[in-house]
Amino acid sequence: MKVVYFGSDVFLSCFEYFVEKHQVLALYTYHNDEDYFTEYAIVKRAGELGIPVHYEAISPEDIRRYFTEEGCELFFIAEYDRILTLPEDFPAFRGINTHSSLLPQGRSYYPIEGAMERELSCTGVTMHKVAQRLDGGDVLAQHTIDITADTDSIDVYLQSAAWARDGRGAPRAPRRPLGRRPAAGGEAALLEASRI
Repeated sequence: MKVVYFGSDVFLSCFEYFVEKHQVLALYTYHNDEDYFTEYAIVKRAGELGIPVHYEAISPEDIRRYFTEEGCELFFIAEYDRILTLPEDFPAFRGINTHSSLLPQGRSYYPIEGAMERELSCTGVTMHKVAQRLDGGDVLAQHTIDITADTDSIDVYLQSAAWARDGRGAPRAPRRPLGRRPAAGGEAALLEASRI
């Protein structure tokens, strides 16, 4: 599958999954020196593999071009700080976003930090289809992560990334909202991408 990847070092393990199992056409990232939100490792890895790296925001025209001219089959977004403006009436578009919270209740720009500031007992990670409405696409999989007194935000990001990649490091089975199918490990959700 041909994939365009959007993200930073936070979910580097997902990038590695796509590099190993699929063809990554391009990496879109952003510069940030805040804590765990750097892009140095993912940019270095892309460079080693000859994958073009873009720091600019992608335009609706470029989104359309990837799918219609370059054979892209999926946009995968994981801890990317820009909102994609999707072309209107474009049924060929397929995308998955990995969001660092349990959607829909965890919708926020800094969801993990927000959950910790509100002293919640848990947060999580969600993989969902990308839709016109921000973080509003159908949920493909979710995983709950406990927040304890010893937990910091980087712990949660690391657990989120481990689950998103392949379910490793998950402290317990994923919880699921009523009325939804059971959530599989992250790799199953990644494989589901070919069918969205």
